[in-house]
Amino acid sequence: MKIKIVTIMALALYLCGCKKEKQPEYGCDSPVLSTVNNISGVLYYDETSKQVSIVPEGFPLKVYQVCNPEYEQFEQLNYKTKDSIPVLFDGQLKALKMDYYSDPVYIQQQAITILSISKK
Repeated sequence: MKIKIVTIMALALYLCGCKKEKQPEYGCDSPVLSTVNNISGVLYYDETSKQVSIVPEGFPLKVYQVCNPEYEQFEQLNYKTKDSIPVLFDGQLKALKMDYYSDPVYIQQQAITILSISKK
């Protein structure tokens, strides 16, 4: 009986001592900061980040990098040549750390997981 209790206690202590994986502060796997609904924007491929992004209509200095892997197919889109898709979307915003961005113009960037999207 004592061996069972000691074994159960040892197992409980072992399981409690396991560390949980820490959730990243930035990027697609980071916590949701807020949700946006019914936003007009332009879906395009960003050559700098090598990711599909969205610029919300009326906010040219704001960019959302799309986390959904199914949107990787849009590599042929180019915002600078106006080869992009006008969209209406909902999504979950997340923090995005930008180490490579050196443009003197301040551009607010966040990651977004698209919940729904339609062509405008």
